[in-house]
Amino acid sequence: MIAYLIPGSIMLWGIGQWHPEVLSWLGTVDDEQQSIGGFLYGTVASIACGLVASTVRWLLIDPIHHWTGVSKPKWNLSVLYERTTAFEILVEIHYRYYQFYANCLIAGCFAMLAHWIMDGGAIQEIIVAASLIPLFFFASRDTLSKYYSRVEVMLEKEKP
Repeated sequence: MIAYLIPGSIMLWGIGQWHPEVLSWLGTVDDEQQSIGGFLYGTVASIACGLVASTVRWLLIDPIHHWTGVSKPKWNLSVLYERTTAFEILVEIHYRYYQFYANCLIAGCFAMLAHWIMDGGAIQEIIVAASLIPLFFFASRDTLSKYYSRVEVMLEKEKP
């Protein structure tokens, strides 16, 4: 949910700037127009948009982090099977948050551009966007770095 649904909802809101009927899926219209089907469709569409944001993140943000000093480790996967539970915990407490921050960065940029193209940008919106972009970028960088380093330690073979 954190890695795809929330960023996808942000991206779906951006799409709703061009196609207002999409906003009804997010519950931003009168109660009379809302339905269970719309909610379910909005949830599925949000997950799909979150996956698109994640793909763009993989294409843009991951390489930027790697080029700017977050080194991708060479993990020893031979011990992964016996440490799967620890690995899953590290994914949940670090990598999912990395995905959230970086996917929100992509989705937020898309949504704000869509909004500004359709309605123009108010100074308050520009200030908020200018604050959130570096916040999400550096948060994603920090969580990816912690994920890499902690998984690397967890996957080290024990020395006899």
